[in-house]
Amino acid sequence: QCQATTLYQSLQCQTPTIYKSSQCQATTLCQSSQCQTPTIYKSSQCQATTICQSSQCQARSPYKSSQCQATTLYQSSQCQTPTIYKSSQCQATTLSTILYQSSQCQATTFYQSPQCRARSPYKSSQCQTPTIYKSSKCQDTTLYQSSQCQATTLYQSSQCQVTTLYQYSQC
Repeated sequence: QCQATTLYQSLQCQTPTIYKSSQCQATTLCQSSQCQTPTIYKSSQCQATTICQSSQCQARSPYKSSQCQATTLYQSSQCQTPTIYKSSQCQATTLSTILYQSSQCQATTFYQSPQCRARSPYKSSQCQTPTIYKSSKCQDTTLYQSSQCQATTLYQSSQCQVTTLYQYSQC
């Protein structure tokens, strides 16, 4: 049930929502037109991870609950790179995005770990494919924006403006 991770944008509230499940534990990304705040909710016992983009401080802060430990996502004025730092003994989650083109931020590194296993999302010049993989003997999760790419496919439906992320067993 709910093996598909679905990202959709609601025409009613302009809200992209990601549902990731096992027993329908939803991860919800909601962008409110009222407060312009994207919010990620990761359930289980409704432990919310919230990303809020404030127009006042231009800061986005994801909060992952349990004891409400805050992980801060902010834009660096040096390289205009949003970076997520989650720590406590190198349990760091660092996200540098080449969406913001910077000569000093060409590397996009997303790693999370107790042993710092790296996940690196990048755009491939061959098929314009952003690829996310979880390293250390891998266990790859790959995001492809290509129609020729198998495995994980991210597409946008013109009918319902649905972007669905599927994970295939072939990859």
